[in-house]
Amino acid sequence: MVPHRRPGGPRRGQPPDHRADQEPHHPRERPQHRPRTPRGEVPRAVSQGRAGRPRRPRQTGAGAPRHRRRRPRGGGGGRGTLQPDGAPLQEDPALPGARRAVQPRQRTAHRQPKAQAPRHRSAVRRADRRPLRAERRRVTHWTIDAGIAHLVLDRPPCNEIGTAMLADLERFLADVADREDDVAAVVISSAQRGGFSAGADLRELYEGLRREPADRHESLLRSFLDRIHTVMDTLDMLPQTTIAVVHGICFGGGFELALACDLIVAERSARFCFPELRLGLVPGFGGIPRLERDTHASVVRDLLFTGRSINAKRALDAGIVREVVPRGSGLDAAMAAARQVTKFDAETRARAKLFAKRLPVERLAEEKALFLELAQRDVLVRALERFVTSDDIRPYLP
Repeated sequence: MVPHRRPGGPRRGQPPDHRADQEPHHPRERPQHRPRTPRGEVPRAVSQGRAGRPRRPRQTGAGAPRHRRRRPRGGGGGRGTLQPDGAPLQEDPALPGARRAVQPRQRTAHRQPKAQAPRHRSAVRRADRRPLRAERRRVTHWTIDAGIAHLVLDRPPCNEIGTAMLADLERFLADVADREDDVAAVVISSAQRGGFSAGADLRELYEGLRREPADRHESLLRSFLDRIHTVMDTLDMLPQTTIAVVHGICFGGGFELALACDLIVAERSARFCFPELRLGLVPGFGGIPRLERDTHASVVRDLLFTGRSINAKRALDAGIVREVVPRGSGLDAAMAAARQVTKFDAETRARAKLFAKRLPVERLAEEKALFLELAQRDVLVRALERFVTSDDIRPYLP
């Protein structure tokens, strides 16, 4: 149903004074729509500009910009068309470059000069030919804060003790020895997820034995063994209290490094083992004499003869470790014990350690001699070759 409306009258909801062709009665009101411009006429310019100023009329003649020029409209009042004769537009002398804008032109070459070869390129190439100096990567790092020195072993995959690790340990012990009055405790931990240390670097040992002739194997092993024994003995007899934080595997030389410390804090994931008999050797870093000093002889024979590993709970029962803590809390427990040590007098602490912990010098010398004697056989080389060339770790690990 169409609503009734008087012809010519206002639309519903629109008052008479709001029609587009009439002026509003109220002075503050203005038309909502402008009247439509008849076809063929030019729209009227707005008399007022911004801020009430009169607006400047737009130029549409020859002096106006090109985009504002009005083309003549053709007959019938439709859209404008070009001139029927197709004559090109005349060039305006007031607009420089109008010919280039209207007439087609030939594109010139790029004005940017051709890039020259850098002068240092030959120097870089000469430098590339020179061999680079090999820089050894640090496998440990340490901090000293509030009387506690914290050494972190960080050599992937599991802190194997080779020449690089040995050099860092020597540097660390030399630094700590000069700070006897400032450092009361030493904490050693591992940054590798696999564990504390997997022992000696067997791959490095195998490559060293392959490079050298058989008559130099003993001197090569003796040189490395003397250095590692010096490091272990220095760590064992430091005037500071030393604490090892063990998680994961702690085998062979890594176990011997932990035994050189005064206290061992073990996480529940820790496992201890002497697997050297699988290589035709005995522990060579001083592990057997130090384990004899700290625990019962039957425990030493069990670990040495069977090569089996024990967990943290059994190590605690055997008196090897100080305490067993949950995973991830070993360093906190060790730091708490180290802070307790810092409360004591330095001289009293050092003399108490010297009295309670003696270095088994004779047994250490006997172990070193036995290790060198067993290392002269072909059993060691064959076992190392089997370990290096095999993807299975079971020939070495229990």
